[in-house]
Amino acid sequence: MRRSLLLGLAAATLMAVHADEGPRAAIGEPPATSSTAINAITAQPYAIRRLVVLLQSQTTGGGVTAQSLAAIQSSLASTIAADVSYVGPHPSGGQIVELTQPVSLADAKRLVGLLRMRPDVIWAELDPSERETVATAAKRAETLANISNVAQLVVMLSNPETQLMSRANNQLAPVWDELLSQAAGVPLRVLRATVGGAWIVALPRSMG
Repeated sequence: MRRSLLLGLAAATLMAVHADEGPRAAIGEPPATSSTAINAITAQPYAIRRLVVLLQSQTTGGGVTAQSLAAIQSSLASTIAADVSYVGPHPSGGQIVELTQPVSLADAKRLVGLLRMRPDVIWAELDPSERETVATAAKRAETLANISNVAQLVVMLSNPETQLMSRANNQLAPVWDELLSQAAGVPLRVLRATVGGAWIVALPRSMG
């Protein structure tokens, strides 16, 4: 079993894709049986504050300046009907904005949906760091312990350039197959880009 090595891939975020069941999230998916830990987790509401947004002006040399910052904040706040403040650049290439008042996960996803409808927004998403709490980490570990027959992984590489390439639906160079295979200790092959700047990676065989 080399699953423990696979889970440590380059600060990767993983999702299991079952060969016979289709995609099934290994992050945030409730296991088949309940437990005290899961009950405690579900009892805690999410408190999401940060969103990551990439505007067209950032890809055409416009960047974020002191003069444009106030206008950006005002415009984004108007779109989602909530006050926001500018935090700073995100490693993915976008900009982090913070809600004045935290919202639930469902509301945060709704706000992201509103931002994605803007013609000047290339992409918008929740700040991944908001989701990585002790509770979600425990939930992930329990869920991973219960999955089997994994044929593919969804891998988020820590290299910001690879995340931008994924969002542009480009292809990674073959050298990434070699790097991932060396890190995992088994042959891996990058198949295609997927959502959130991640990549679908094929295992050499189905694993537990």
